[in-house]
Amino acid sequence: ANQERDVIRRFEKMSTYIDNLFKVNENYTVIRVDLSYSKEVHVEFDTIKSDWNRLYTNMRHNQLFKGLEGYIYKIEHGMDKGLHIHWLLFFDTVQCKFDDALLAQKLGEYWQFDIASRQGQYWNCHGRDQKKNYSDLGILAIGQVTKTDEPQRKNLLNIVRYFCKRRQFIKPRDNPKARLIESGLLSVDG
Repeated sequence: ANQERDVIRRFEKMSTYIDNLFKVNENYTVIRVDLSYSKEVHVEFDTIKSDWNRLYTNMRHNQLFKGLEGYIYKIEHGMDKGLHIHWLLFFDTVQCKFDDALLAQKLGEYWQFDIASRQGQYWNCHGRDQKKNYSDLGILAIGQVTKTDEPQRKNLLNIVRYFCKRRQFIKPRDNPKARLIESGLLSVDG
């Protein structure tokens, strides 16, 4: 029962965060990228958290992140990927320098080569076929998303619901209180 309450609480917090983002800006380029490591590499929680912290620190100075107004990330463990990060980013469409597919690729490559020292891998959810498939299924929530586009806003919440799911939630032995799902940037964090 406590775990179910935690899932609901996390989902409500992240939903409110997205609502607050759209109060600040009506148009976002929404990026979804999954970050992981090659299967040959055994990664402990401290490593992925350290890599995430380095990525976070570099956001302020790297032009790739120009126009980034918010993000949500979740660290989880899967049988195939091991430890990995689901990452949802909200860029001000006016300030964003790239189209969504190229930006997602550049962010993935930045993780792969610069942050994870060539041991990283990523999944770009923005490939043309991938986005067409999402659109055909009525679940598209990436690329250009506006405040008034209710279907895409609803689909965004489905992504967040997936991030908040109980399955694959981990409790690191060395740091059981570690935050595994967070949002950040802007003054809407409250």
